[in-house]
Amino acid sequence: MTPSGASNPPARPHRRDLWAGRIFTPRLIAPSATGAWVAEGLLPVRARVEDQRVIGPKPVPRPGAGDTETRDLLVHEDGSIWVRFRSGVVRFDPAHDEIRSSETSLWALSSGEAGVWGLMPDGRLAQLDEQAGVTRVIGEPELRSPRLVVAGCSLWTLGFSDPATQTSTLTQLDSDTGKVVQRVELAGNSHWFRVESDRVWICVYRRREHPLPRTWHLIGVAIDSGAMASEIEVPSAVAAHGAIRGAELWFQPERGAPHDPPAVFRVDPSTGERRGTVPCPGWVHGPMYASPGGVWAGLRQREVRSTRVVFLRPDNLPSVYDLTVVELAPHLPPPPPPIDARETEATLRDRLAAEVTGGWIRRDPETGREDRRPFIRGVEFKAVRLDGVFPQTRLVLLFRAESHPGVLFGRRRRIWEDDGALSDVIDCVGINLMEDIEACGYGLPSDPVADEAGVVWF
Repeated sequence: MTPSGASNPPARPHRRDLWAGRIFTPRLIAPSATGAWVAEGLLPVRARVEDQRVIGPKPVPRPGAGDTETRDLLVHEDGSIWVRFRSGVVRFDPAHDEIRSSETSLWALSSGEAGVWGLMPDGRLAQLDEQAGVTRVIGEPELRSPRLVVAGCSLWTLGFSDPATQTSTLTQLDSDTGKVVQRVELAGNSHWFRVESDRVWICVYRRREHPLPRTWHLIGVAIDSGAMASEIEVPSAVAAHGAIRGAELWFQPERGAPHDPPAVFRVDPSTGERRGTVPCPGWVHGPMYASPGGVWAGLRQREVRSTRVVFLRPDNLPSVYDLTVVELAPHLPPPPPPIDARETEATLRDRLAAEVTGGWIRRDPETGREDRRPFIRGVEFKAVRLDGVFPQTRLVLLFRAESHPGVLFGRRRRIWEDDGALSDVIDCVGINLMEDIEACGYGLPSDPVADEAGVVWF
């Protein structure tokens, strides 16, 4: 608030620093022998939680250019931490503080007695060594296998469903020979799966005729025979954050007031019979992760941002860890560099003009022939210009439409906020106009009214 008699500082052209003030927001959790490792939602930073303590941060260098989000996080049997980015894989040995990485692109990462394995983009399986590099590739290309679990000496994949039949494919491969041990067709669209000692548990959904909602099911497949041993219908909460631990299904029902979250249910996954409940001091946020001592999960509490994780024990009180104590400031990207108002405005104008006058190019997948289409069907753009002075400068679009002969339409949007910050949506002016006219069904006004300059502002 500006004190009485004081003036506001002059507007300065700038891009907002969207990273400023960011606090640690958990995204993935990897249980370990003594606690768990937690990945930050948007930054390559980890923290460790154990014995009522939060330890960190621990930055993890990305193996190549690309996004900073962690796609997979796991703790291998030897205690090493494995992190999958879109740009590659990182192996961190906390005992010796050593980091190894490779620019190996994988869709999924899992580990077990058979080692650390990744699912390659073509569906084959790659074994990784201590340098995070690929040492062996097995299996045949299979583009419908987006999920991987390593259990014992076997590798399990769960494939995309066939849209025509709503069936998914569960495949078991021998990690030594690479041969398929068994392949099971399942009724339903795959969502997640877990492998226990004697069964594989698969969560699927099945579409029904509109307007009936989809239904969710938990299927148990016997490992020794590949036969479906059980199936129960489950609430959607199981799909969102269900966990299998010790032949029990854990999930939190989606009911209750914001200030009164329900307990986590422990259910027999074969019959659906409730075996007990575990108190939870908030709402489970994201997936739940089973461990020998209990279940880990992100936690959202009333009027508190999702910056906490909780460890739920079957026979004891839960432990809550607040990750806001992890200092992220040294690991944030640098703030945006200074910008010039006139240069930025001219760039935005030219970019918008090229977008709306260039249109789209449709390429025939069979012949390769290219066909240029207008940016908006039946619309001819007459001018793209700037109006006003900083910070009131506006982008102005003038156009005519076949549906309204003789009418000149216009759209104008401010480039800057009052304090000189670049508008968050200014890059979407063209797309938003197309959506308003075509995609969202609003259309141009049926009774257009022009201003004194003869423009109908839309």
